[in-house]
Amino acid sequence: MVLVRMNADRGCFLKNVNLADGPDAISASVGVNARNNKDDVRTVQTLLTGVAPADGGPVPPLAVDGIAGPKTNAAITAFQRRHFKFHDGRVDPGGPTLQKLSALSAKPGAPPAPSPTDPGAVRMATAISVLPEVKTAITAAIRRIEQADSFVRTGGGGLGIGRESFAFADKHFLFGNQDSERTLHDLNFIRVSFERMRSIIDGRVSAFGSPMFGRTILDLDPHPDETPRDVKGYVPRDSVEQTDGTTAHRLYLAVGLDGKSRDQYIFTMIHELGHYVDDEDPAHEIDDKGYAFFGTVNNLNHHQRLHNADNYAMYAFENSFGRPRMVALYPKLA
Repeated sequence: MVLVRMNADRGCFLKNVNLADGPDAISASVGVNARNNKDDVRTVQTLLTGVAPADGGPVPPLAVDGIAGPKTNAAITAFQRRHFKFHDGRVDPGGPTLQKLSALSAKPGAPPAPSPTDPGAVRMATAISVLPEVKTAITAAIRRIEQADSFVRTGGGGLGIGRESFAFADKHFLFGNQDSERTLHDLNFIRVSFERMRSIIDGRVSAFGSPMFGRTILDLDPHPDETPRDVKGYVPRDSVEQTDGTTAHRLYLAVGLDGKSRDQYIFTMIHELGHYVDDEDPAHEIDDKGYAFFGTVNNLNHHQRLHNADNYAMYAFENSFGRPRMVALYPKLA
């Protein structure tokens, strides 16, 4: 028996529900360090395969063979990462993972889950899969900005990693000959912007236990026929009332990403996270003043680079993955 909060016309109320009985019931645990009865494993495999990739379903679908092997266990873990703070790789009878699977898995007569070959499903699955690399790049960017900050604070002495880190920051943000106080202020602005991006990726949890950020910020462009085909992603402005059903609290993945490399996904998501975390105040916003694709970022001055999304993406991407990979994405940066 599980105490469930239900929502009805007469209001919210609590009710004990026996979740161990029903079409999706299992007799024992499935997954890592579990009993793994074949019939139970088949039930879980069927449920997982019925979940859309955008909701954490496996790509490609699992074979429903009753064997709890590495692919099934990995699919359980990935699903839990998508929806919960825990990820033990196990589905327990009547437990939260089974409840969530049952709620999201396509049932007979319901619309089928998107096929793994559906472009939207692939787009979402790819975006989710690169999030760890996006976080790695952002975290490394924070560390390197902190090294540049230390170099400036110590008066620019030494020939070590601090000098190299400041030179790298100067390459992307063009500090020039401005005084150290202004430089420290601007380095702090860059660091805080990256830290805000990382807090989004970290998937902070609300007081009700549900994820507020992380993968839940990702959504598919709801207007693919109206969005230009070359647009890869966008974040609506919070200061403008949206009348098309979109919200400033989502990063929308557009058709321009279809067929693109993982590196393109990583770069695009860092760029869009820059828009996501700014507060749209002219003094703090991160806008689009120049683009790597056209090479126009090279013509920006320091102030423009400080408020340009592609400069943040270029800095983080090159720092973690190297200039050759970035130039392969955008040859005009060569």
